Amino acid sequence: DFDGINDYLDCGDADVFTINNSGNNNGWSVSLWLKIDSSGIVQQLLSKSLTNYYAGSRHYEYNLKIEANNKLRFNIYGGDDINVYQRIDIDTALITGRWYNVIYTYDLGSNASTSLSAYLDGIKKTNGNGATTHQAGIWVPPVNTQDPLEFGRILNDYAQCNLDELSMWDTELSQQDVNEIYNSGVPCDLTFHSAYSDILGWWRNGDGAENGNGSTIYDMSSFSNNATIYGSVFDTNLTLPFCTLTTTSGCDSTAILNLTINNSTTSTTTITACDSYDWNGTTYTSGGTY
Repeated sequence: DFDGINDYLDCGDADVFTINNSGNNNGWSVSLWLKIDSSGIVQQLLSKSLTNYYAGSRHYEYNLKIEANNKLRFNIYGGDDINVYQRIDIDTALITGRWYNVIYTYDLGSNASTSLSAYLDGIKKTNGNGATTHQAGIWVPPVNTQDPLEFGRILNDYAQCNLDELSMWDTELSQQDVNEIYNSGVPCDLTFHSAYSDILGWWRNGDGAENGNGSTIYDMSSFSNNATIYGSVFDTNLTLPFCTLTTTSGCDSTAILNLTINNSTTSTTTITACDSYDWNGTTYTSGGTY
C-alpha cells in the first residue's frame, strides 16, 4: 500500500531490468495489478529513469505513471535521451477502488504506433484502438544505465495506490500469454505460465517469500533481485484474490504412477472325487475346469 507521500520500493540496478539486455531479440513486457486510492493527481508507478543523479546527470530507460486525467502513460526512452522516446497512453480513465491488470508489450521496433501495445484487463489496446501512441526524436534502442528499478515513485512524485503481482518478461507477450496472466481477474502462480522461462522478475508484494512481513519484497524469479521497502506497508485488507490451480477432476495436484502388473500364477491339478471336492474354501460338486 503506497500512501502518495514517501512510500516506494527499490529493486536496485540489475542488467536484466534493461530492455533486451539478453540480446534474444524476442521483445519485452511488463505486467502489474493496480488499484488506485485517489484520482486527479499524477501517480508514478514504475520507473527505471529520472531516479537519481549518476555521473552528474539523469538517466532514462522507461517509466509508467497515471496522469491527472486518471489515464495510464508508458514511456520507453532511446539512447538514454529524454528527447528520444516512444509512448503509449491507454484511453480509458481508471476509477478508484477496483483492481486492474495492466500489461505493456514492446516488439523492439522503432515506430511506436506498431511497436507498443497495452492490455487493460486482458483487452488489447493499440494506436487508434483504445490507445494513443506518440514518439519524439530519431529512434535508437534503449541502453543499460545505472538507474535503479523503483515502484511507487519517480523523483519526489509518489503513487497513492495498491500494487501487486508485478512481473517483467524478456519477450513480447502474446494475447494468449496475457490471458493466462489476467485469468478473468484472478492472478495465478506464474511458475505455471507457458512463458515462464522468459520471466525476468516477479514481485508479489506481500504474498511471496516475505509472507506479509519485514522490509523486503522478494523477487520470486530465478534472478532474485529483491526490493527494499521504504515506507510502504502490507495491506491485509486487500480483496485481490489468488487462484488455486486444480485439475479437471478438482484436484490441486496430480501424481503419475508407473505400475507394472505381473501375470497371475497358474497351475493345473487333476482330481478324481466322488460327490464333491473342497479346494481353497470352495466346494465343487460337478466336473469341469476351474
